[in-house]
Amino acid sequence: MIANDFLGWLLSCLPVVVGVFLVAVISIIVDVIWGKEQDPAQETYFYWRGDWWANLKGVCRDTIGGNLRDAGWLFAKAASVGMPWKIMWKTGGVVVILASFLFLPVFLVPFTIVFIIVFALYNVLALTVGTVSTLILKIHGIFVLCPHCSCNVKMPMYKCLGCGQEHRRLKPMARYGVLRRKCDNPSCGVLIPTTWLSGKRTLKSFCSECGGELHSSEAVPMTLAFIGGRSSGKSFLMMDFIYLAQEKILPQRKWEFSVEELDKPRMTDIRDRFKQGKAVQATAMATPVGLCLEMKKPGWTFPKRLFFYDPPGESFMEVDKLRPGFDYYKYLRYVIFVIDPFSYPEVRNQFEGRGVSLGNAMVSTMSASDTFTTLLNAMEAKYGKMPKGTVCAVVINKTDIARFKEITGIKPGDVGKSCRAFLEQYDGNLMGLLEENFTKCEYFAVSAQGHSRASSGEYMPEGVENLIEFFLDKM
Repeated sequence: MIANDFLGWLLSCLPVVVGVFLVAVISIIVDVIWGKEQDPAQETYFYWRGDWWANLKGVCRDTIGGNLRDAGWLFAKAASVGMPWKIMWKTGGVVVILASFLFLPVFLVPFTIVFIIVFALYNVLALTVGTVSTLILKIHGIFVLCPHCSCNVKMPMYKCLGCGQEHRRLKPMARYGVLRRKCDNPSCGVLIPTTWLSGKRTLKSFCSECGGELHSSEAVPMTLAFIGGRSSGKSFLMMDFIYLAQEKILPQRKWEFSVEELDKPRMTDIRDRFKQGKAVQATAMATPVGLCLEMKKPGWTFPKRLFFYDPPGESFMEVDKLRPGFDYYKYLRYVIFVIDPFSYPEVRNQFEGRGVSLGNAMVSTMSASDTFTTLLNAMEAKYGKMPKGTVCAVVINKTDIARFKEITGIKPGDVGKSCRAFLEQYDGNLMGLLEENFTKCEYFAVSAQGHSRASSGEYMPEGVENLIEFFLDKM
């Protein structure tokens, strides 16, 4: 009867045994698959390199080993005494040995059941945390945009705060840790956050495609491209935009803003050049590196990160010259299309006819229509069309030239009607293309420098503040 009951109990445990076997097989397969991508982190308690196996072996070894030692002592005691004590001591030894064998099913089956339940709950927790944190970022439009190669970095590479060791799959994982993982460097052992919920932004991160350093905090990325031909003044305009936004507009609006260490050298250079009235360095590389300003308006859950791109004017001469550094246009949100009014021969002729000299002002030799047509052709070749929802500010620059308002009817700071009238007169086709391809177009007249190139001292841009306010209102 007792034997039948015991056999029935063992059979009832068979599903658990099968489950243990399947879990073991799956774990082995996963371990083999991940073996080649072993992260430099200590595995959690439940995994093969964790502590559970060592603890289980220790319990079995200590329990069975202790019983066998006790049985040996009982048999030794039986050998030293006579009957009937000999039978008693030997019987005790046999009972202890049988207890050792019974320990395995009596202990291991409940242990296995509890282990599987806790293991499953732990994996569900890891999956839930990872999924929820990812969904929150997606709902708010947050992703990692590389300022160097302009790719959407799905899995950045992070460096340990303690030893600088690289972690290429830093996310909530049951294998290594849900909110934090422990660096496996023997001389380190630092706990590394695995999600933005636990402070992942404190780590240095790098692009998995090009290796360039990334901005680590969680923010909504937006791109602002300054488009224009060579010598149109777009580089000066970008310098004005960045300087005035930080020094005047954002503080007036009481918005929080910051610059990460990655961008501080370039931001400092922009501030120094603006204050000293030095010429801005024209973009030399085919693929411009995005300069970033992070800002947060009261009421926003996450800050927004505005990437400024200033592609070289020469790149708009031919589609093939523009394509190599074109990836960031995929995420284009805002455009400032800079027009040099003196690139139109009719405008130059009017000034010369009235005896107005342009002095040493540099004039763009590429028409605004050709510049925008090149941009459109490149967009259509790679993405089909301009990204939906893109906002454009059409900027007529260099309006500080003598008698500009008298001759053209517009002055620095004008917005809208007078600027549209200027374009309708000299390049109506361009205005039609702009309004056809952008969700919103507004027109501005500015002077990026505020004085001639020959003059010295701090730049005094005019009309740029209206431009900044326009974009901030669109965010």
